[in-house]
Amino acid sequence: MMPASVMSDEDRIWMKRLVAKHKPDGIDYDIKPIFGIVEDTLTHCSILSFEDAIMDSLPPVEDRRHHPGYTKLLEAFSTKIELISSEISCKTLGGVDEHSTTVAIFDVLTMYNWDVKIVLALAAFTVTYGEFWLLVHVHGTYQLAQTLGILKQLPSIMEHASSLKPRFDTLNHLVNITLEVTKCIIGFHGLPTQYTTAYNYIPIACYWILRSIVACTAQIRSLTTLGILTSTDTWDLSSLSFRLINIIDHLSQELDSWRECIDKQPEMMSTGSASKMDDEAYAKLGDLLKKPHSDNMEVLKALIYEHDDILPLYDGLSKKRV
Repeated sequence: MMPASVMSDEDRIWMKRLVAKHKPDGIDYDIKPIFGIVEDTLTHCSILSFEDAIMDSLPPVEDRRHHPGYTKLLEAFSTKIELISSEISCKTLGGVDEHSTTVAIFDVLTMYNWDVKIVLALAAFTVTYGEFWLLVHVHGTYQLAQTLGILKQLPSIMEHASSLKPRFDTLNHLVNITLEVTKCIIGFHGLPTQYTTAYNYIPIACYWILRSIVACTAQIRSLTTLGILTSTDTWDLSSLSFRLINIIDHLSQELDSWRECIDKQPEMMSTGSASKMDDEAYAKLGDLLKKPHSDNMEVLKALIYEHDDILPLYDGLSKKRV
């Protein structure tokens, strides 16, 4: 089980509400290509600094412009990513609290699986964060970037670069942890749900990832519109980092255990250990068949898929779950 420090009573209440809002459309997206772009961009942002980063010295990035897997996904999700970005920006600048903004983003993403929700929200943040750092590093090179930088409060930001550095270190630290938790959740995609408790905690992990994204976006928007980044905000970011570290400690242990089981599967098959879980499922089905039922739904669920998190059948023609 996840440690009590990770799941507070308030977390459990909100987890139930988030699960109630979770209504996936049954389409199984492979979101890894978009996450790859997000990870590359945010990793480069964390490398950059005000003082000494040189664009030419950065490690090369894979050219994905003509990769069909990327272009099709981005075509499908570009409007949604822009919508999320606008939603976060408007609410944070309008004084809406982080929790309410986070819940609003969940409402926008209700039709997607958990991993897709957080990757799309991360992509929206990546556009904002990436644009900021790109402008920091080209504003002295191009006239257009220089004038745009003035509108974005960049001269004032650069003037206080030394004092802002520790705060950006805190921000980058939270961004990197958010990436790690997201990567862990993506790792659970496609794994059976019957024999792990991790799926019970992924909804609240997604909540804190989205809330961290909202908090980080608020920092950048505040800096580029008001020219301020307060110490209270930095403390909030550190608190979010601490919470996500606790979450990833548990989820990564669960994922490592699963991978270990998968690696040992050939050995288990040779020793007969692999049949243990099948025997348990068979015994459960036998007990169900011995009991009277008003309909056959409970038996069918045991035969096909016993959980309610996704639709049980897959229509090969429409490529949707039904």
